[in-house]
Amino acid sequence: MARQKGRGAREQNRADRRNEYATLVAPHFKGLVVPESPADRIILFGDELVDLALQLAPQIPDGQLVLITSEYDRWQAASEALAKFANATVLQELAELRDPDGFPTEPWSLAVMLVPFQLGAKTVLDLMRDLFSWLRAGSPIYLGGSRMHEWQVTSDRFSAMAGPLTVLYNGDPVKIAKGMARGGSLVSAE
Repeated sequence: MARQKGRGAREQNRADRRNEYATLVAPHFKGLVVPESPADRIILFGDELVDLALQLAPQIPDGQLVLITSEYDRWQAASEALAKFANATVLQELAELRDPDGFPTEPWSLAVMLVPFQLGAKTVLDLMRDLFSWLRAGSPIYLGGSRMHEWQVTSDRFSAMAGPLTVLYNGDPVKIAKGMARGGSLVSAE
């Protein structure tokens, strides 16, 4: 079979690597992410977190769960999978959490981020800041990634916003850590 060339082939290869990464990391959140209350408001940020959403949605019958996915096909599949839960919504951007009428929104109480390494270190930092801005102080936030995908830099920046991290899973190459949202913003970006 001839190797495909061109921009389309490069884009497909990048998409395949993103999918492999997300498929590698996402399952390790199961069993580690635990809501504190049936009224928790949970943000799940990252592809392949549908199974985690399906696990958490019934645990928060008085709460709310939002899953942020990156691509339309993922959004559509996740929306169908979570349709039976009235408390679950699937979005493509954090900005979609804003009330369309401009009213303030209640802070979220738990977050999970599967690091989108493919977007680059600066964009990941901006996304982390944005995610933290949606959380109330003291909220648990979970971070998952891979040592092959800039884990050290990402976890150092995460720790600057979430305090000392507790490593919950450390299986080579996947890492899952937990911190607590402190409120405020990161002082040193680099």
